[in-house]
Amino acid sequence: MDTFTEPYPSAAEGLPLPKVREHVRMLEQQHTARGQPLSGRIVHVCHYLPLVPSLRRQSTNPEEQGVLSPPPTPPTSHPDVPPSPSADVPPPAPSQTTLEGGATWKLAPRYGHAAMFSGIRSLGATHEQLIVGWTGDIALASPSSPSSSSSQDAPRAPGDGAPASPDYDDDDAPKQVSSASVTPDERRALEDALTAHAAEEERREGSEDGRAVHKLTYVPLWLDDKVAHGHYDGYSKQTLWPLFHYLLWQDVATEYASADQYWSAYEQANQVFADRLAEVLRPGDLVWVHDYHLLLVPKMIREAKPDALIGLFVHTPFPSSEIFRCLPRRREILDGMLGANLVCFQTYAYSRHFISTCVRVCGYETAVTQGPSSASARSRRHSPEGSRSRISSPVITGNTLTLGSGPGAGGSQISVQSHGGGGHSPRPGMRRSDTNTSLASVGAGRSAAASPARRAGRMMGSNREVGIDVQGHVALVSHCAVGVDAERVARDTLRPGVLPKLEALRALYADKKIIVGRDKLDVVKGVLQKLRAFEKLLQDYPEWLGKVVLIQVTSPALTDSPKLERQVSEMVAHINGEYGSLDFIPVHHYHQTLKKDEFYALLSVADLGVITPLRDGMNTTSMEFVIAQQRTKRSPLVLSEFMGISQHMAEALQVNPWDIDGVAAAMNRGLLMDAAEKEARHAALHRVVTTHTSHTWAALLAKMLLARTSGQNTARMTPFVPKEHLEAHYARARKRLFLFDYDGTLTPIVKTPSMAVPSEDALTALARLSADERNIVYIVSGRDQEFLEQHLGHFERLGMSAEHGGFIREPGARQWVNFTESLDMSWMEEVAEIFRYYTERTTGSHIEMKKSSITWHYRAADPEWGQFQCRQCQDLLENNLAHKRPIEVLVGKKNLEVRPLAVNKGEIVKRILYKNPDAEFIFCAGDDKTDEDMFRALHLFPPGLEPGEKATMEAPLSVTLIEPPPPPHDEDDEEPDTTVELSVAREAVFTTAVGHSSKRTLASWHVTTPEEVVEHMLFLVGETPSRAQTPPGGVEGGEDVEGGVDGEVDVLTTPVPESRVPAALAKVAEETDKKEQKSSL
Repeated sequence: MDTFTEPYPSAAEGLPLPKVREHVRMLEQQHTARGQPLSGRIVHVCHYLPLVPSLRRQSTNPEEQGVLSPPPTPPTSHPDVPPSPSADVPPPAPSQTTLEGGATWKLAPRYGHAAMFSGIRSLGATHEQLIVGWTGDIALASPSSPSSSSSQDAPRAPGDGAPASPDYDDDDAPKQVSSASVTPDERRALEDALTAHAAEEERREGSEDGRAVHKLTYVPLWLDDKVAHGHYDGYSKQTLWPLFHYLLWQDVATEYASADQYWSAYEQANQVFADRLAEVLRPGDLVWVHDYHLLLVPKMIREAKPDALIGLFVHTPFPSSEIFRCLPRRREILDGMLGANLVCFQTYAYSRHFISTCVRVCGYETAVTQGPSSASARSRRHSPEGSRSRISSPVITGNTLTLGSGPGAGGSQISVQSHGGGGHSPRPGMRRSDTNTSLASVGAGRSAAASPARRAGRMMGSNREVGIDVQGHVALVSHCAVGVDAERVARDTLRPGVLPKLEALRALYADKKIIVGRDKLDVVKGVLQKLRAFEKLLQDYPEWLGKVVLIQVTSPALTDSPKLERQVSEMVAHINGEYGSLDFIPVHHYHQTLKKDEFYALLSVADLGVITPLRDGMNTTSMEFVIAQQRTKRSPLVLSEFMGISQHMAEALQVNPWDIDGVAAAMNRGLLMDAAEKEARHAALHRVVTTHTSHTWAALLAKMLLARTSGQNTARMTPFVPKEHLEAHYARARKRLFLFDYDGTLTPIVKTPSMAVPSEDALTALARLSADERNIVYIVSGRDQEFLEQHLGHFERLGMSAEHGGFIREPGARQWVNFTESLDMSWMEEVAEIFRYYTERTTGSHIEMKKSSITWHYRAADPEWGQFQCRQCQDLLENNLAHKRPIEVLVGKKNLEVRPLAVNKGEIVKRILYKNPDAEFIFCAGDDKTDEDMFRALHLFPPGLEPGEKATMEAPLSVTLIEPPPPPHDEDDEEPDTTVELSVAREAVFTTAVGHSSKRTLASWHVTTPEEVVEHMLFLVGETPSRAQTPPGGVEGGEDVEGGVDGEVDVLTTPVPESRVPAALAKVAEETDKKEQKSSL
């Protein structure tokens, strides 16, 4: 992780809605200016549509009528009850469309997730909208009821919060139609009905607000009934929902519950969603996938539409890594989520849990973007003035490392805080000063105050974005809490039916304080803990006996728990029996659905609101309570600290719901609070609730996705290398140049370094390519000479470069050339001293010394602590050493490497090309950060070069270091011209990145896996792969475990299996013999 401080709230969340929309407009203009036009559409993928379709058929055939079934899923009659006041409009009369055969579709509002749909609809002010969702179970309306004159079809009274329901006969059980029995004509008719309904919504909203409303389209999605219920009732509700709320599946099902029982249905349903989305998606659409039901969709749609701009918003909590890792399908779920460009959560804590889970469970690394420090460090690194400064022996003062620079340079003090490390003795050769100084500045010649600010800039903050790097695709992670439609809620509190009910409650409890709670009867809602806290209030503060009542409403949950209902009833009876009397009942418990007027009357009359779930993503009741209290008592609110909204509502009395004493004390404090404090707290809460609404949340989602997929954060989608195109240029060329990285390019990344041996196919490809005299083949690797000689040294015509360009062995040669011999390498001991300092304080880390570089590895350390220490060490090196010496600091996969500026893969590639200017075909493949140096070196054609004009190259440093040009004979002689003209054409240069097409790279092409690199090479030489081979211990899906900055480890003892080498060589020898026989004939 990047920081242990929780920034709250984010800066953007304080912006008013018009300002957010203006930012969205500006970002869209910037995209268009960069040649990335947008469609103006936002596509939302939700588990179900916000409408309930029911079908009335004229036929009386029982098979066509449907079958008796449980209530539809999700239920249409009482989901998250009462219907949220944040619904955009009062329930309209169900609309209907009649087919020629007499069948009729009826559409009624579906309640639940009303804040989400309210926010989505609000985007109609600025964007065209598509909502892709499941139809839900298709209810079968009774043909006996009239289609238009039935009382069920008439608009419901404004105070009736129940959703419009299908028309059932009184004596009939609810029925549903199998999705398979819905005919194609009926499905098309439903689409027509949804289109007509959306047009009516647009007209109504436009007339209410007096503004233009963009088009809204509902895209229905059909699921097989078994798949639909296995997906929703099974995996979503029995596995993911408990896990995300810090329960395990056996806690809410049976002791024999299987976490994988419904996985297949979950996967199938997500694929159907992705396929339907791909059908309607246009270039330039913004896509938002909503909630835990659809966590696999981002990756699936990314595979189908690589250029799509995808956001994923998780409305539930996200657990810590130790909870999430219990999930058997943890990798599949995380990889599915990471297919998005942006993964967004309700709170910073949830986003931090997600990042930690990706790091700890999957081994992925975080990526920090938009940082100015690296550029400034790079410019300092290349500045000539400090290149020859020397640093004397370091001095450790407590946890402070002091480096003394050369004469006249002054000293710099560097502090590295060792968290939980205790005291450490200095290493031999270090001097410990007499004074113990605490955290000091990091930065040569800088004030102590400047360094912490700079370090803060390196971490997660407003100017740095943190994401997860998955094989080059970076999914950024952020947070933005959902609000309610505050204006609509405020209007609903003034409904005519609210005041009479409010007065009735006041009269009923005229001489008593009223505590109100409204929760679903669910394990995580903490109803039992709330009742125990109320009992504790009566115990510890007996003065409240007879003076306070708790009105607790528990609405039916989606998954009823008879055990929990019994426990609540028993607890209520216990409190009333222990503390009640004939004229006083302390607890009034109502397990029922409240209508809207009753709900708002109850919130308005309360002297104290108590909402204390054990874990909750977003709880709209708390925000509705604040709005309802605006015109009445402005009573305080006791709020659980384990809610997604709690950090925004800091002025509530926040409690730990497990702390019964603490909750009771907070209740007492709230009941005794004076008017001035009530007013101040309420004003602050009301400002938050009315500022950050569901409309603001939706606009911020659009803004965040645009902002985080613009400029340098948008990966250029590299096309896949077409074999035929590659072969055409290969066949025409008289001389070809092949440059391969090793780990991750010719062989997969493996957990055990000794297992990184070339496959039989890779050996065959190298043998065939290097045997052709027209080919120059090089391995350009971070491995050392011994490893390359051990595994590839038997190929005489294969060139090799080791240690990122520090050493080279030309094709046909047996001796290695050392490029570091003429360089000043005295900096290595200074870097080693700093690395030893961090090794002592980071358990599991170690130092790897090479001849031309030094690397600090932390793969065996705690992943988050190791990464934190790595960034601290990087900061120290860049500020105190890199700008004074000719070195560069590279952050690799679980390592930090320091190497000379003159030694890198790019310089070696320049040398190879300079020595072979007549090459007419270049293929260069790599998978890692250091391979970008090779791709950069092969950008040979500057802008403005005319078509057909040849590129030229001057002698690179890797040539002049070993073979300096002869000096002129006298002062008047001109410097010898070392420029060469290159024969290769622009279209014959194939720089190829291994990884995802969205990987940020300078390469022009991509392949997905190392096996595909080998397949392409075999294709060029007329061979076919023997079989897919993954070395033992191979890593799944990007869990890179290796050393070296480009994932290459130089310590290896396991030799190549002997059976592989002769097979490859024998095949080449056999073909060579055949050619010689033909030539002799």
